[in-house]
Amino acid sequence: MASYTLFFNPMSRALIAKWAFAEAGAEPELVMVDWGINFGTIPARDNLKAYQGRIQARTAYKDSTGSIPTG
Repeated sequence: MASYTLFFNPMSRALIAKWAFAEAGAEPELVMVDWGINFGTIPARDNLKAYQGRIQARTAYKDSTGSIPTG
């Protein structure tokens, strides 16, 4: 069987893709992607840096160690 990689962010809808892989009988390798200022998709502004800090302070963000909650 082919191998798959699921790039995800803990604050995204990646769980839906993980369910789709499970329905297909595949177990993808999970790789966390940090979006936003660190990823370079958003220009660095003071107000966005503050928002990024609040997101990274959330429990869901801190607990993400390469796995997606299933419950």
